[in-house]
Order: sequence, then structure tokens, then C-alpha cells
Amino acid sequence: VVVAEFNDRRFEWYLDPRQDGLPVEAALYRGGELVGRSETTYAEIDGRLFPLSVEFYGRDSLRPYRVVDVDRATFDKPWHMQSIGPNDIGVLFGTQFWSSEANGGPLFWDGAGLLT
Repeated sequence: VVVAEFNDRRFEWYLDPRQDGLPVEAALYRGGELVGRSETTYAEIDGRLFPLSVEFYGRDSLRPYRVVDVDRATFDKPWHMQSIGPNDIGVLFGTQFWSSEANGGPLFWDGAGLLT
């Protein structure tokens, strides 16, 4: 279980060692009460585990309010991006990163690059 806490919120990710440590469930708590959660099912595609579906649940509901199914996936094709950077995944200005190349110190995203 990986936990992130801030203010009165708590995120929990449940990683499954039988599925390469991928998150199979995630939950959000506010003020100690469950707000919502998701469950992810994986399938092996081109030799890799990939999300097959994600089910989203509200509070203590036993029925998902939304299900996202993946119809197909491809990997390592010439038209795919060759790399993914912080801007591609929506990293916010000032987000802190850690790198062994920076002697274990923090790096900060300035919108264009990482600064010490």
C-alpha cells in the first residue's frame, strides 16, 4: 500500500506484487471518510501488462458508476512518441523530483526543465 496525505485528504494505492507491483485499487478519503475508489484489471498485451479496464465507485457503492474499457493498445510503433516529458503528463510548475544524478537532491520543474 502506498499512501499520500495532505490536509484532510488521503490517497491509497494498492500494489499487487503478482502483477508486477501495478496498482489494482486506489481510494480517496476526505476527513477519514471514503470519497471514492477505483479498481483496475490488467491483461498481457505484446508481452506487457496493460490496463484492460478501470471501474470507478462512489463511497461504499458496490456498483461502479463508470467503467472504462480498453479496446486495443499498441506499443513501440514508429508513430508513437519516442519519449514522454513532464509537460506531456501535465506536471505543474514547481513540482519536485528526485534524481540519483543530482546527488540525491531535489529537482524542481520550471515548465521547461529541471532545476536544482
